Amino acid sequence: MAESPLYPSRPIHTNDLISRLTSSDCDSKERKALEALATTMIEIFKDDRKLLYVPEVVELSSAVTRREYLDVVVAFSNAIIDGTSDGNILDEKLLTNYAYVLRRANGSLPPATAGLGSVLVSLQKRLNEVIKQAGSGTQYQLQLVCTLSVILDAMVDLKIYGLDRVDLHEPLQAQLKTLTDHQELRLAQAATYAREALLGLPNNESSYHAFLRHAHKVAQGVLGVASVVPTMDPARLMDAVPDLMKVPDLIKSVGDIASDLYSIYDGVGSMAMGMKRVPKPKNWYVALRYTDMLIRSAAWQKLEEFTRGVPCRREEAFLCGLYAQLEQAWVTGDSSVRDRVVDSIQSTIPLVGRKHQSAQEWVRLVADTVGQPGWKDTLPSNQHRLRFRKNKDYEPKLKAFLRETGKTDNLSTHLLERAWLKCDEAQRFYADAGLCKYYTQGGRLEIKRLSGELLDMDRCYINLAIIVQSQDDVKRQFGNKKMEQQPSVFTLFTRLKVEASNTEAEVKLRDLFKDRKSPGGTISRPKRILIRGRAGVGKTTLCKKIVHDFLHDKLWGELFDRIFWIPLRSLKGKSSLEELLPYEYFSTQQEPEWFVQALWRALGDETDERTLLLLDGLDEISGERNISGTELTEKFRGLLNRRNVIITSRPYAVNLPGLTLFDLELETIGFHRDQVQAYLTRVVDKAKAEAIRSFIQSHWLIQGLVQIPIQLDALCYSWDSGLRGVPETMTALYQAIELKLWMKDILQLGKTEAPVEKLHTRPQIKHWVEKEIELVEVFAFTGLYNDIIEFDIDKRSTIYEQPSLRSMSDDELDRLSFLRTSDPTSESKYRVYHFIHLTFQEYFAAQYFVRHWMTRKPLQCFTFRFQKSTVQCTAERFLQQEKYSGRYDVFWRFVAGLLQSQGEEQLRRFFEMMEDGPYDFLGLAHQRILMHCFGEVPPNSGLENIRTGMEAQLKQWALFEYKLRGQMTLCREMEFPDSVLITLMNEEPEHMRSAILRSLLNRSNFSSCLLSQVASLLGQNISTGLESLVIAALRNQTALSEDILQAIVRRLEHSDSSVRRSAISALGTQTALSEDILQAIVRRLEHSDSSVRRSAIDALGTQTALSEDILQAIVRRLEDSDSSVRESAIDTLGKRTALSEDILQAIVRRLEDSDLFVRRSAIDALGKQPTLSEDILQAIVRRLEDSDIWVRQSAIDALSKRTALSEDILQAIARRPLYQRIFSEL
Repeated sequence: MAESPLYPSRPIHTNDLISRLTSSDCDSKERKALEALATTMIEIFKDDRKLLYVPEVVELSSAVTRREYLDVVVAFSNAIIDGTSDGNILDEKLLTNYAYVLRRANGSLPPATAGLGSVLVSLQKRLNEVIKQAGSGTQYQLQLVCTLSVILDAMVDLKIYGLDRVDLHEPLQAQLKTLTDHQELRLAQAATYAREALLGLPNNESSYHAFLRHAHKVAQGVLGVASVVPTMDPARLMDAVPDLMKVPDLIKSVGDIASDLYSIYDGVGSMAMGMKRVPKPKNWYVALRYTDMLIRSAAWQKLEEFTRGVPCRREEAFLCGLYAQLEQAWVTGDSSVRDRVVDSIQSTIPLVGRKHQSAQEWVRLVADTVGQPGWKDTLPSNQHRLRFRKNKDYEPKLKAFLRETGKTDNLSTHLLERAWLKCDEAQRFYADAGLCKYYTQGGRLEIKRLSGELLDMDRCYINLAIIVQSQDDVKRQFGNKKMEQQPSVFTLFTRLKVEASNTEAEVKLRDLFKDRKSPGGTISRPKRILIRGRAGVGKTTLCKKIVHDFLHDKLWGELFDRIFWIPLRSLKGKSSLEELLPYEYFSTQQEPEWFVQALWRALGDETDERTLLLLDGLDEISGERNISGTELTEKFRGLLNRRNVIITSRPYAVNLPGLTLFDLELETIGFHRDQVQAYLTRVVDKAKAEAIRSFIQSHWLIQGLVQIPIQLDALCYSWDSGLRGVPETMTALYQAIELKLWMKDILQLGKTEAPVEKLHTRPQIKHWVEKEIELVEVFAFTGLYNDIIEFDIDKRSTIYEQPSLRSMSDDELDRLSFLRTSDPTSESKYRVYHFIHLTFQEYFAAQYFVRHWMTRKPLQCFTFRFQKSTVQCTAERFLQQEKYSGRYDVFWRFVAGLLQSQGEEQLRRFFEMMEDGPYDFLGLAHQRILMHCFGEVPPNSGLENIRTGMEAQLKQWALFEYKLRGQMTLCREMEFPDSVLITLMNEEPEHMRSAILRSLLNRSNFSSCLLSQVASLLGQNISTGLESLVIAALRNQTALSEDILQAIVRRLEHSDSSVRRSAISALGTQTALSEDILQAIVRRLEHSDSSVRRSAIDALGTQTALSEDILQAIVRRLEDSDSSVRESAIDTLGKRTALSEDILQAIVRRLEDSDLFVRRSAIDALGKQPTLSEDILQAIVRRLEDSDIWVRQSAIDALSKRTALSEDILQAIARRPLYQRIFSEL
C-alpha cells in the first residue's frame, strides 16, 4: 500500500529532509518536527565539527532559518580559525564548503557574529605561512586565495569597515598583489579578483549588494524603478531598492529578475552603460558579480546579452574572471550546463585582442578543460605570447578550486542519524504519524453497514447523541453487573435505551472538553470523561469517530497533539502498556523501538497535557487477572487514573475500587427522530426512504426500534415491497431482517449455486445454511445462558467441540452478518466476537429454544463459570425456571412471537405452561411477562380467553398500585393494553385519570385510539390540572391532527398560566404549524406573564420557517424587561442563518447586557452566522475582557469558527496575552 502523505515516515536521507523543509506542501506540524531535527543537526555540528558532517551541513544551510544559517557560518568560521597559530593545513573540503555556504546566504550576516574578519585574519596568516614554507604556486595557496575571494565578497556586501590597516589590510593587499602576475593563471586571476574586492571594502555600499536589493524588489513586482533610475546607473541603483540576499542561493529566480530589469530599462544597454559611473570597486569586479549570478541561475541568454553590452567587456581582468567562472560551471555542471558553457565561451573569444596575453592563455586553458582544442587556433596571432622559464611555453599545474560544489544527490546520513537519536520532538512527531498510520490501516476506522458498504464517517455524528448522567444515577442504577439485565426498568424502549432523552442535557462531541460548572460550583475543563453504554449501542463506533475526526483536524486539535486509542481488551496477557506498543501499534514500522520509546516518554511525562488517552472497554478487563493473579484494573490503575482521558464502558463496570472520580459522565443513546429521517435520506433512494418513513410512522414499535442504529440499518437493507403492511411486531421485523441477511451470507459463504433470489422462507434458507444457522443459535443461547455477550477463543473452542459443529470455525463467523469482531486485523486467537446487537443474540437464542420446544429435545446448556460443563434441560423446565428473570425478558418476547408463526397449538401450549406455576410472590412479574409476550402476538381468537384474563388482571394491578402508592407505573409500559387504559380513563374518577396521564407523559407514541381518547378529554368539563396534563401528554406526539391543534390553540386564551404554557409548549413540538396558529402564538409575546412570553418564543423557535413580521416581533423581545425572555429571543434568532443586518445589530447591542447569560447567548447566536462584519467581530473581541469566564469562553469559540480574521482583529487579540496561544494558528 502506498504511504499516505498525511502520515509520513521520518526522513532517512538528508536530501529528503531538505526537500520537505523547502516544500510549500509540507504540513505545519511536520515542518515543526523537521525544523527541530535540523536545529539538532546544527547544534551537533557546532560542538563537533567533523569533516564527515560537512556535506550534510552545507546542503542543510539552504533550508534553515536565518539564525541557524548564522550558526552554520560561525561553526565553519571556527573550524577555519582553529589551529591558525599552529599553521595546520586546512582540508580542501572545508574551504570549498565554507565558500559554498557563504555564497548561498539567505540573509544578511551580522558582521560581528559571523566571524568573517577573524577568518580573514586566519587565512591571511596561513597564506603568509605557506608562502614562507613552500613558496608560491601551490594548490593549497590557490584554495586559500579563492576562499579569501568569497569572504571578501561577503564583507563587501555586509559593508564591513575598519580592517586593521597595518596588521591586515596592507599586508594582505601586498600578498595578493605579488600573486596577480603569477605564472599560474588560476592563482593570478583569483588573487586579482580578491585584491579588487579588498580594495572595495572602504566603500559605503557594495554595488552587488545594491543590485541584489533591487532585483528582489523587482521580483516582488512592487518597484517602479523606471522613474527612479532611468539610466540604470548601478551607483544610484543601490539607493532605490532593498536587499535580495533573502533569496536562497539566487538560483532560477535571478534569471527571471534580470529579464524584468531588461524589459524595464530597454535592454542590456542602459544597464551595462550604468557601469561607467560606479566609482569603486572597478567596473569589471561589479560586472563579474553580475555574471556570477547569471551563470549560477543558468540565465545563459541574459549572460550573452550582458557580456555583449557591458562597457568592461574587453577588459582583460573581466575576461579572465569570466573564463574562470565558466570553467567552474563546466566542471560542476551536467551535460546541459556544459553545452551552454561552451557556447558562452565561444561567443566571447572574439572579444580577446592581440594584447590580451592573459586572456588568450585562459582561452587555451579552458579549451583543454572543456575539450575544445580548436579554440586555440582562432586566437589572434601574437608574437609576444606569455613565456616563462627561459622562453618555454607555460603549462598550468594547479587545478581549479571549485567554489561551487554542485548538488550532492547521495549525501551521507551520519549527522542526520546522530541528530535523530537526540531529537525528542522529531521522534514524537513521527511516532504520532506512525500511530495515525496504524489507525488508518486494516479498516480500523471503517464503519460497515450490513450490506458491506462503508458508512461515511462524516455522517456518523447521527449515531452519537450523548446525554449527561449524574454520579448518583450510576451508583443507583448500575451498581453491579447483574443490574444491566434486571427488570428495574421494564419498558422495552427503556430496556433498549431508545426512549426519548432530555435534549437539554445532551452534549455535542466537539464540546466534551469545554469549560463547565462542576457540582462544587467551580468552572473548569473536564479532564476525565466516562462514556458508558450498553452492549451494541456504539461505544467502539464512537471511538472510531473520535479518532477519525481528530486525525482530520475536526476535533480538539487546539488541546491535544496526539490521541492514543487503546482497546483495553488488548491488555489481557500483558504486564505493562510498554509491552503492548511494539506488537500492537508499531509492528509494521521500520524502527519500532524508537517510536515506542518516544511514545512511552510522552505517556510517562506527568506534566504532559497534550496527549489524550481513549481507553475503550473498561468492562472488558473488569474482573480479569493476569498470570500472576493480579487484577488487570489494579495493574493498570495508573493508566486508568490519568488526566486527559476518555474511558468507555458498559454500565456495570464503572465503580471499580481505586478509580479516580470522573469530571464528566455521559451515556450513549439511540437516534433521535430527525436523525432517523436524515439517515434514511442518505442511505437509500428517495422512493424507498419515503416508503420506509411511512412504514415507521404507522408502527409505534418500529418507531422505537429504529432508534437503534443497527436496527435502522437492518431495516433499510432488508426493505422490499413485500415488507409493506408488515411486520406488526418486533419478532416479525427480525424475521424479515434475518431472511435478507441469510440471503447475502449464502453468497458470502461461497454457496454460489444457491438460487438466492428465489428463497423466500426460512425453511428454504435453512436448506443451504443449516449448520451455520445452528452455529449462530448455539452461540446466542450459550451467551445468554452464561450472561456473556463476547466470545473469546476459549468460549468459541468449547462451542466448536460440540459434535454437530465440529466442521465449523472462525472462517464461518467472519462471513456471517450477525456476528462481528472489534479488530478483524488481529490473529484469530486474539479476536473476540459479538452479535451486531444484543437483541439479535436474544432473537437467535429464542430460535434455539423454539427449535427444541418444537422437537421436545433437551436444551444443551454449556457452562463457562468455574468448570466447563454441559447441563441438559427440557424447554418446559427452562421456561418455569427463568420466566421471571429480567435477563430473559426480550428473549421470552421473541419466543412468543416465533411460536405464533408455528401455529396456535404451540403458542397455546407455551402460554398454558407459563400460566402453570410457580408464580412470583406478588404476581406482578407474572402479569408483566404475559403483557410483554402478548405484545408479540397479533389478536388471535384462539387465545382471546388468555388475553382477556391477562387484561383483567392488569386492570386490577393498576388500581391496586394506585391505592397503594398513588401512582400507576405499570401503565407507562408501551405494552400495557390500550383497551385497559381507555377503560380506566372512561370509568375512573378524575384523580385516577390524572395518574394515568402522568404515567403517559414520557410515551413518545400513542396508538390512534389512545390518542383520540386522550384528546377527547379536552372537550369535556375537566379541571385545570387535568387539562394541563392532557396537553402535556399530547406534547410528545408528532403530526397532531388539525382538530387537536385547534383545541390546543384555544387554550392559549386560558385563564390559568400553567395551561397557557403547556399549550404553547405542545404547539412548539409540531414541525409545521399553519400561519393562523403561528399568529396566535405571536400574540402571546405581549402577554403580561414572562413565562408565557418565553414559552411563546421557544415554540416559534422550533419552526423551520418564520416570516419577517414574526422575526421582528421576536426582535422586539430583545428589549424585554425579563432577562430569560431576552435570552430565549436571542437563542431563537440564533437558529436562523443569514440574518439581516438590522437583526444582527439588535443582537450586538445585547453584548452589553447586564445579564451574563444574555451576553453569552448573543455571542453564540452571532457565532453561528456564516459571515460577520468587521464591526461585529470587534464587538465580540471586546467580550474577551468580560468579567464572566463563560462569556469569555463563548467569545473564544465564536472567533475560532472564523476561517480568516483581519489583521486588526488579530492585533486586537494579540494585545490580550491570555488568548495569544488560543489563536496562534488562525
